[in-house]
Amino acid sequence: MVWLSGGYIRWETIQIMLDAGYVDGYRTIHPLEKGFTFPTWNPHLRLDYMFLPAPFADRLKACEVRSESPAVQHASDHFPLLVDIELG
Repeated sequence: MVWLSGGYIRWETIQIMLDAGYVDGYRTIHPLEKGFTFPTWNPHLRLDYMFLPAPFADRLKACEVRSESPAVQHASDHFPLLVDIELG
């Protein structure tokens, strides 16, 4: 675990999702990029994830950290993920 602003990041929770057959959407599209989402004023942690069942991974068309708009930095202390999934 990592100490962060009065709480812990529970990496075990992420591993539980992966062990249950889900895939990390961002890592599927961006295997080598850091994808930091927190905090907006000095991004150095990846705290925001999008998981989907492994059989549907081929439907994932995009999973992007949106950080380019100055307005994003005022909306939250996390950068959002924009996800595009092909349905049916």
